[in-house]
This record gives sequence, structure tokens and C-alpha cells, in this order.
Amino acid sequence: MIAPAAPLSTTPQAPPVDRRPPTRARWLALGGWLLLLALVTAYALVDPATVPSWARCPLLAASGYYCPGCGSSRALHAALHGQLGAALRYNLLTLPAAAAVLWVLVGWTRWAWGAGPRPRWTGGRRRVALVIAVVLLYWLLRNLPVWPGPLLAPRG
Repeated sequence: MIAPAAPLSTTPQAPPVDRRPPTRARWLALGGWLLLLALVTAYALVDPATVPSWARCPLLAASGYYCPGCGSSRALHAALHGQLGAALRYNLLTLPAAAAVLWVLVGWTRWAWGAGPRPRWTGGRRRVALVIAVVLLYWLLRNLPVWPGPLLAPRG
């Protein structure tokens, strides 16, 4: 016995969705890794504490106040030379920020080469608000003339 044929549909079918990441994503991932390699090489070879013109903070020069990123260049240099204590003394937020950048780059690369899902960056409004609050609080506290200001100010 022959099964009856399915009725023909007059509704047009949508073309299949290509879920592969675009080629541009691969180029962006490659560019990100090359930029990271260049920065790591520069910070490993040049000691910002000894080169007066290397990555100076314009806010500190103009106002005398530390920004949340002050000391990051010296912190990266110290961390790349295995001096984690010194890196944390220069800037407490640099190592967590560097880890976050690395996490984003790995996630993007995995997606770009089809080894993982497309990364979601925001993590929700609460997480973004928390990060902003931590950075602003750090900025305020490290400029206080009393404790914990001197503890959080970049020192070498």
C-alpha cells in the first residue's frame, strides 16, 4: 500500500539560517590576539617606571589626582615579570581587568572558530552597575589623604 502524499504547501519556506560566525569575526579575533601580543611585548620590554614619557596619565598630570587606571602600566610590567605583589600595589584593579579582557578574547575566539556559543558580554544590568560602582569607589578612595587612600595609591 502506498502512503498518501503530503499536501503541497503554498507558504514559502524560509531559507536555512547559517549559524556560522562571519569571516569578519575571525579577523577581529586574530587582530585582538595580535594587539594583545604587541601590548604584552611592549609592557614586558619597557619598564614604565624608568621611561618618563611611557604611558603617563593626563588626569594626574593636569589635576594631581589618580584615575582608576593610574599605575596600570607599571602593574602590567610587574605582573609580566612575576612580581604579583608589586603589580597589586601599583593598581589593585589591573589584574582583574586583564583577566576579564583575556576571558572576552578567548570567548570571542572560540565563537569565531566555531568551538563555542556566541559570547554574551553584558552579564546583566546589575553586574555592569556593580563594576561601575567598584571602579568609582576605587577612584574616590585612592585619592583620600587618609586611610585607605595611601594604601590604594600607586606606589613603587
